[in-house]
Amino acid sequence: MKKMTLIASVFFMMVAGGIVAQAGEGIGEHRGEWKQRMEGQMQKLFDDLNLSQEQKKMLEENRKGHREQMAILRKNMREWRLQMQEELQKPE
Repeated sequence: MKKMTLIASVFFMMVAGGIVAQAGEGIGEHRGEWKQRMEGQMQKLFDDLNLSQEQKKMLEENRKGHREQMAILRKNMREWRLQMQEELQKPE
């Protein structure tokens, strides 16, 4: 039963890794353009919503907090992936 769970976990990680890799293609090449476009879209959204400076500040703080949480999750995922690879390389 443990072996089936491990195999299912490996399969899931491979599929999820492929999806993430496809989603991230080209980001490094066009990061500056992408960032400018996103900032422009955010500014347009703020203007359309007629947000106050305080509301904009709260949204930015929320966004920073979310980035920090995602960084922690990505770090944990890397560690778990390494642990899984080590387990798979064991003879038993």
